[in-house]
Amino acid sequence: MQFLPKQCAMTLIACARACASSFAEEAVRQAPVFAQPFYRSGKAVGDAPIVAVAANYDQLLAASGPAATEQVVRGIQVEPALITP
Repeated sequence: MQFLPKQCAMTLIACARACASSFAEEAVRQAPVFAQPFYRSGKAVGDAPIVAVAANYDQLLAASGPAATEQVVRGIQVEPALITP
């Protein structure tokens, strides 16, 4: 199954939103995730992931807070054509 760039971005956004809502009081867990060349988790706990989906949003998608994810969602809704690998 081939993923399109927009589908990859939307998948990452959905995952980030799900993770953001679980920050509450749970212990930090880490599982290595690789979806190369689009996403690679940090090498150690606390390291930022490497995201390569769209140059305009990569840093925001790598951020750990929900505010950054919401900013990406708004940006994609305004200009979905910017989502390219």
